[in-house]
This record gives sequence, C-alpha cells and structure tokens, in this order.
Amino acid sequence: MSNIILGMPDKPTRVWELEVPIVKNGDTTTVYMTNEISEPHAYNELLYTLSLALPTETIIIVINTPGGALDSTISIISAIKSCKAKTIAYVTGSVASAGTMIATSCDELVVDDHTGFMVHTYSTQTGGKGQEVRAQQLFMEKSTKLLMEDVYAGLLTRAELKRLINGEDFWFTKGELLTRWDKRQKHLEK
Repeated sequence: MSNIILGMPDKPTRVWELEVPIVKNGDTTTVYMTNEISEPHAYNELLYTLSLALPTETIIIVINTPGGALDSTISIISAIKSCKAKTIAYVTGSVASAGTMIATSCDELVVDDHTGFMVHTYSTQTGGKGQEVRAQQLFMEKSTKLLMEDVYAGLLTRAELKRLINGEDFWFTKGELLTRWDKRQKHLEK
C-alpha cells in the first residue's frame, strides 16, 4: 500500500502514540482505528475532524478492530453520516462487531486481501436491580435492532438480518464483502 493511498506523512510523527492516530496530508486525512473501540472521549478528535471536513476533502478510516463500545460507535456513525467529506473505510486484518458498523457507514469501502469481516448482534454486561436490568435489556434489544437494520441494510438480506438479530454471526471474505457492498450501495440509492 503506498503512502499516498493511506495519507501517510512524509516525515515521522509522534501521532502513533495516540489511541486513535489522525494524520492529515493535504486534502486527505487518515484515521487509524486499530484497537478495541473504547470510551467515547477517545474519539473526540475524530468527531471534531469529521465535523470540520470540507466537501473537497477525503477521510480514510483504517479499521482493524474486534469491535467495542456501542455508545462510541453510535457517535462515530453519526459523525460519518453528517460529514461533508468523502469517507472511505479501509478494512484490514480482522474487523468485527462495532468496526463493521463504522465501515458500512462510510461512503466507500476498500477491503485488504485476507480480511475477515464479522457481523453479529451485541454483547453486553449489566448490573443493578432486577427491573433495571430488564428495562435495559428491553431497550438494548429495541435500539440495536434499529441500528442493525440501518447499518446492515442491503448488506444482509431481510432473512439474514432476522437471523443476526436472533444471535447468528456472519463472516465474510473480501470477495463476499465487496459483492454485498455493491448490493448495499444499490439499496441505499433507492
């Protein structure tokens, strides 16, 4: 992969010590999401970058993550959807769970060879009084169903979405994912 495609800087930088490195090179900004998606505050700079991006710019989000925090993921998805720049998800390695939701929210998708892309329903831990746990569980089922129907529409069939919501995992290779991405794009154009 050339430095131009990934928007790599010409000179070394200490940005790599950050949890979410963001590198700007001309009109291309490259974001590296290569760790578990953590607490929302870790993504403040990313959200800010997406909000300020101009229509003449491109933001490449390199994603190699097992997934992570749903509240952070929802904020990132929202920022991508309202971003004026072209957003490109560059998926590599293993991309799972919340990482797939972020990828499918971008305008374009680039898939590295031998990438594994795993879609599944949410995982959670909760605690509290019985009625609080039940209320949270009912809310999570309702809200994540709506989220999955949004981010995976066209990527999964209606029958697959139902199976996903009922707990089935789906793994895709590069070829399978790109075929499904084309179907998603056609679905979104309707």
